Amino acid sequence: MQINVKVDLSGWNLKTPRETRRLAYNMSEALNNTAKTFQLAMRDAISRKFRLRDDTTKTRRFLLQQIVIKPFASPKKGVMYVEISVAQKARLLLAAYETGALRQGFVGQDSAVPNPATAREGGQFGGVIKKEVRFKNLRLKPFTVHAITRPDTVQYKGSDRTFQLGSTAMNPAGGVYQRVGPKPDDIRLLYSYKAAFKLKAILDFVSTAEFTMNERFKIEWILANARTPSK
Repeated sequence: MQINVKVDLSGWNLKTPRETRRLAYNMSEALNNTAKTFQLAMRDAISRKFRLRDDTTKTRRFLLQQIVIKPFASPKKGVMYVEISVAQKARLLLAAYETGALRQGFVGQDSAVPNPATAREGGQFGGVIKKEVRFKNLRLKPFTVHAITRPDTVQYKGSDRTFQLGSTAMNPAGGVYQRVGPKPDDIRLLYSYKAAFKLKAILDFVSTAEFTMNERFKIEWILANARTPSK
């Protein structure tokens, strides 16, 4: 998305090099400060709308730093615009919350959805995932199962007696379970595999950018000109 701005240059004498330079630097300052205001607004919105699984300073900083200003406007570099992006690196999902994109698995098409009763703190949907059962901590690896009367099969097993099952009546796409006792039925579901699903469109990146530009740029333009008045 591109947002253009128009400014009134009727009071400028652009025939002089000094005024031309002043225009370029004032415009850059107004654009950069407006972009910073937008960045702060987006980071504040993200902090309010998203609940982090691991709400530490490091994790929160990682999420907020996905709102990036690059490049800044710079007359010296001949760049008279500012560009703001969100989550441009691979395997980052933040940008997908702008349009409500499909959430697919990073490996394969299915996603592992935690079972609130067994995988989340407090047994509630809003609880953070317990550290010991975070998917990457299970370290699921393939093992070949040899059978006498049927062909060999591959089963995934992980730490703390966890394993993967294929399609079942309750989980058609399969899931990850944990054995909790000696009997065949002494297992509990940790994750269900789900086909791609649509994320909620709650980021409001575009609407916030338009609002900030309309409301803030004219203020920053006036302030920049006041700091370097024409002589």
